[in-house]
Amino acid sequence: MKKNPLITLVLSIFLPGAPHAYLGKYLCGALTAIFFYLSVFVFLKFTGGSDKSAVLLSGMAMRLAVMLYIFNLLDSCFLTREINSGEAAARKYNPRIAAVLNLTTRGFGYFYLGQKAKGVVFFIVIAILGKASMKIDSELLSLELVVVLLFLAD
Repeated sequence: MKKNPLITLVLSIFLPGAPHAYLGKYLCGALTAIFFYLSVFVFLKFTGGSDKSAVLLSGMAMRLAVMLYIFNLLDSCFLTREINSGEAAARKYNPRIAAVLNLTTRGFGYFYLGQKAKGVVFFIVIAILGKASMKIDSELLSLELVVVLLFLAD
């Protein structure tokens, strides 16, 4: 059944998670909504705190909320197009979910795709680079190393 892209767009702008439910992806919609609203709640609860942990938690929650909002908007629009063209049924995994998992966690997108070895390697490399960047005190160097290792992994 064809889905209306305008309904998907309006739902994704005003109710994160709802467009996935409209498209029949109930679990993805529920998880997106839960984590989005939870991160907004944490952001609002800890904004204005004076200690470092409150500022850190507030910043992390804000970044997660923004990332999930953008994911919700883009994924629902692409998914509508894929459902209407019949491409969605042929794909087992959603690459956009894998990308968000890799951005928000340390390699769990690879586990989602069933590539456990890559996930473990990615997790270990990111952990080592995190420790190295603390000692070197250069985030740019660790970012360059991540890009090079990701290029070599593919």
